[in-house]
Amino acid sequence: MASELADLYPGERLLWTGMPTRYPVLSRTDRVILPLSAFAVIMFVSNAVVPVLRDNRAGNVVMVPFLVVFGLMVTHLLAGRFVVRRRELRTTTYTVTDQRVIMVSRPLLGWRVNSAYLRSLPPPLVVSESGSVGRIKFG
Repeated sequence: MASELADLYPGERLLWTGMPTRYPVLSRTDRVILPLSAFAVIMFVSNAVVPVLRDNRAGNVVMVPFLVVFGLMVTHLLAGRFVVRRRELRTTTYTVTDQRVIMVSRPLLGWRVNSAYLRSLPPPLVVSESGSVGRIKFG
C-alpha cells in the first residue's frame, strides 16, 4: 500500500516498507496535558456548569451553547485525541528507499505524505528488540 501511495522518483529503489507493530497510547506531552486537562474539567464543572444549572435565569440560555462547545473541547483533550492518534497510527505506513524515508498516514480527512531525503537526516539509530521487532530513529 505504501509503495502505491508514496510515489517513487525515477531510478529510486524501494528498500523496505512496513507499519508500526505497536501503537503507543501516551506520548511525552500527555504527562503534562492530562493532569492539566483533568484540572480544567474540575474547574469548568464546578465554576461554570454547576452555577448555570442551579440558576434558572433567562440569561443562562446564552451560556448553554458556550458550555457545550467548551465541554466538547475538553472531552477531546481528555479522550478524543487518543482515538484520533490511534487511528492515525494504525493507518501509517513507512517506506524506505535508497534516497528517502516516506511516511504515509491517514488522519481524519484525506492522506498525509511526509518525506525526507536520507542525506539530510542524521545517522539512524537502530534498536533491536525481540525477534524481528525493533525501532529506528533518525536524529
